[in-house]
Amino acid sequence: MIPTLVHGLQPRITPHHMGVIIAILLVSLFRPTDSQLLPCRDDEITFALTQCDDANGQWRVPIPYNKSINCIPKGKPPLRIQNCETSCPAGFSYNLANLNCTQCAPGTYSVGNSQTYDEWSVLPPGFHSQSSGFGGLEAGSSADQAAKGTCGPKTWLPRGDFISLEETEGCSSALTLQVDIVQNGGYVEFEYQFPDSSTMFTFSANSHECRSTVTGSDATVDTLRLVPDHTVRSSWLAAKLDLPRGKFTLMWLGISMINMRGSSYNPVRIRRVQVVGVKYSKSCNECPAGTFSRAGASRCEDCPLNQVSTRKGSGICIVCPDHQYALPGFLQCFDRIPCTTSDYIRRVGPCSADYQNADITYEWISPKICSDAGVVLPPASQIPCPRCNPGFYRHNVSTCSACDPGKFLNANGICAACDGGTSPAYKYEITNWTYLPNNIDAFCWNNSALGCANDGGWQLNGDSITTGYGHEDDVLLVMQMFTGGFRKVIQQKYFGQLSFDFELVCKSPQCQLKLMVEETDSYSSYPVKTWTGSQPRERFEYLVPQNASLGFTWIFVKTGEQSSQATTKPRLFGNDVLRIFSINLTNTVEGGADACEPCSGSDATCLKCGPHEIWSTEFKKCLACPPNSIVSEVDGTCFSCGANLIASGKQCVSNCHVSLQNGEKHYDLTPLKGTHQTSTQHFFQSSGEEYFHTYNISFCEDTPATCATTFRRGALSAKSQVSGFVCRSTQLMASGKGPNATTAIQPFSSGKEIVEITDELPKEVITAQKLFSEVVPEFSSSVAPDFFYRFRTLTTALANCPSGRSTVITMRCSKNTTSLHDIRVPSDCSDGTCDGCIHRLMWLTPFACPICGPDDYTVVRGECTSSLQSIYYHSKPHCHETNTSSALVKQVPCRAVPFSVQVLIITLVVSGAALAVTVLILYKNANKYKHRYMKLVQDASGVIHLQLPESCVDDHELDDPNDHENGDDDADSQGKDFNVEFRTPSKTVYAKVKKAVTKKKDLRKHGAGGGAHLIGSFRESEENELLVD
Repeated sequence: MIPTLVHGLQPRITPHHMGVIIAILLVSLFRPTDSQLLPCRDDEITFALTQCDDANGQWRVPIPYNKSINCIPKGKPPLRIQNCETSCPAGFSYNLANLNCTQCAPGTYSVGNSQTYDEWSVLPPGFHSQSSGFGGLEAGSSADQAAKGTCGPKTWLPRGDFISLEETEGCSSALTLQVDIVQNGGYVEFEYQFPDSSTMFTFSANSHECRSTVTGSDATVDTLRLVPDHTVRSSWLAAKLDLPRGKFTLMWLGISMINMRGSSYNPVRIRRVQVVGVKYSKSCNECPAGTFSRAGASRCEDCPLNQVSTRKGSGICIVCPDHQYALPGFLQCFDRIPCTTSDYIRRVGPCSADYQNADITYEWISPKICSDAGVVLPPASQIPCPRCNPGFYRHNVSTCSACDPGKFLNANGICAACDGGTSPAYKYEITNWTYLPNNIDAFCWNNSALGCANDGGWQLNGDSITTGYGHEDDVLLVMQMFTGGFRKVIQQKYFGQLSFDFELVCKSPQCQLKLMVEETDSYSSYPVKTWTGSQPRERFEYLVPQNASLGFTWIFVKTGEQSSQATTKPRLFGNDVLRIFSINLTNTVEGGADACEPCSGSDATCLKCGPHEIWSTEFKKCLACPPNSIVSEVDGTCFSCGANLIASGKQCVSNCHVSLQNGEKHYDLTPLKGTHQTSTQHFFQSSGEEYFHTYNISFCEDTPATCATTFRRGALSAKSQVSGFVCRSTQLMASGKGPNATTAIQPFSSGKEIVEITDELPKEVITAQKLFSEVVPEFSSSVAPDFFYRFRTLTTALANCPSGRSTVITMRCSKNTTSLHDIRVPSDCSDGTCDGCIHRLMWLTPFACPICGPDDYTVVRGECTSSLQSIYYHSKPHCHETNTSSALVKQVPCRAVPFSVQVLIITLVVSGAALAVTVLILYKNANKYKHRYMKLVQDASGVIHLQLPESCVDDHELDDPNDHENGDDDADSQGKDFNVEFRTPSKTVYAKVKKAVTKKKDLRKHGAGGGAHLIGSFRESEENELLVD
């Protein structure tokens, strides 16, 4: 019968369900029944325990030893065990068959209530590995990478002696193990390598039940976490986490950050895991070859010098013959070879009291593995007292020291002050290798403690330093030189130069020298160059591109991969050596000086110049920097802070007052002054790990913001703390609350100095409007434009960030926000950066609105009350009001006539006056034209007169006596024009008057007789016509 999944619904049997049912029936038909199975033999039976129940009891159940065995464990029914607290001491294992603790046999061991994992040929039982994309880290594209299959299903790979985390960028990998801690004082301890800063590596213990784990606190947490320290020099470290009683899932989580991996990648490795506090060891573990143990042992021991064990589970070690040797942990004995000069070392003692001589002695490299058939030790002798390196003087019989600050060692060997305008040229120049300088560390390192012949690892030869002899072939021979930084720029963007002379003498084809640079503050390192095989003597020079506290590391190896145990091979390349003749690191802030050089900037050793002065080599004196300038720490010149920035000590800062667009827009950000924090959204990955990023911002403050790694109890780790105007850290979440709720890791500064405050971004910076498209502006950009704070961090160039990291904060006017901390990240790049280089934030605040100006107010006048009138000034929404409410209201005396009425009266008076003037002018013109017209038509005697105005017709032109004298009487009759200009509205009247005047002249010419008739005719015909007109 198939049960229904939902009450009231009948099951629906699909073809898939029918296939499963048929398969189950077939198996049932062909499976032997209990009556058909034979009883199991004792060697075919093992036992298992059920989970502890509520009554603190459990059942022991017999089961076949192998699934392929078909038998019935008859005669051994399940057995009830009333106590779940069973445990065994170290050296014993719990026998489920007899239900007692059994002592471990010779060649085996047990730690009692613990479980140890140190064999990694395959993934041990109980361990699980999984990998997934880790969205939101740096470039924000890891989810896409996971979708494309770049994150493999398993990236924790067993490598025999250890398990290694080998993953691609943007992927996370979890290694998990479930444990049950039943005793007080439980813990988990593991040994690891964690050299690469581009990987986030954490360890956590996730409880299956919520419990209080903080002594004296009521905080409830169910996750314990620690962040392992970075390993240096390829060493192994041990990490330990205390566990209370209960069931836990142990998880080692590795996350490869996008755009943070350098040209080389060193994976995380784990070689040993021990869980203490479990019920018991189910069995005793065999000792590996090269070790042995006695009965009841809790651990295995390496075979002593010149003894070996050739197989696993050995209870004794075999002594080598006299002509052979074996180091502790060896699997076999090897023949001794005759001693050579490479088998002993020399030691130089302190100088004599008069600084004339020093004793030199010789001793065999320990342990001695050569035969006495070779050379013998040279006798003790004396050498002249070794000289000190340049810039150092003999302080006592055994040490050399640098001069006091501000002084140099002159040609006479005396510390003297530099002349004015000059300072000591500090450097680390090492040409004498009798003693190791204080800032140099040389050592031998191996996974086992027995691969190195001595602690120093290197041999001082006076004129050179060489990798020591007597070490195993797989050791690392490391030398490091440290400096606190550099004084100035020496060439373009370089701060110093490292040069050294060396040679490689190798028989091994895998012989290798690697030079690396490490920033000691951040533990980030990168390779400079690698040499393989024998190399003749040469000189290598390297320009240092960053001004930071650095460590320069030389690593010499004879062979490739190291073993986690002592080597089991003879020394094939014992004479392979690296020899360094000299090292010179220039322009350092400390060291020795044997000369002086011109001052640059505000060099502290140039005591003649003030804090804001620079030395002028041209004028040979100190010159003050211009106002609002600082002395650049980069090149020692005066650097102007620019608009909206002010000089404060050695850096340019903002005083929260900003002026843009040629002074048309002013901003007051003073209320935002202080330290602010904003976080991204929370991200998850398939293993259940939750995390987010936090930005700390120091705004308008001289004191920088800090970001630091926090460890399990919330303590700060000073060595992993960074500071700046903007810094970021990644917060890993626990599933409870309390001091362990979050763990901060991977802090870095994305804004060490402020570059500018501007309303125009450079071309290389993506516009904020595109990234923050989801944040709709409340006002037009013409009245309330965005402006930007730009920060940068001058640091070692990353693989994809040649200019280092930077931060752009977009300031946007918003009247809808009520918080001073409304700082957002772009939705398209939800972790704050799209490329891992430029970090972008948007700050919504009303203080990013421009201060209201004269044109940003609406004026409203109130009614007159008690002879006073209130005038109200209302600011427009897009601007920021800085005046008080009382300052926006003014009281003025009321006027006798309202202003609007005054304007109306004035308008009416002016309009009336203009109308009256216009009417008067028209009236006068009308009378004038009427009078002239009447004079033109008829006079008092009835005779027509043409009295034209002087401005129109000249009388002399009408009747000129010269006309007769000049004989021009016939002018009109000859066709010439008689021009008379009339200024009257009717052109018809002009023509007729002209015609009448012409006829009058004609009448005068013909005399009185004919004239009377003509005049009469004119009066009768033309006068009537003119009158009509």
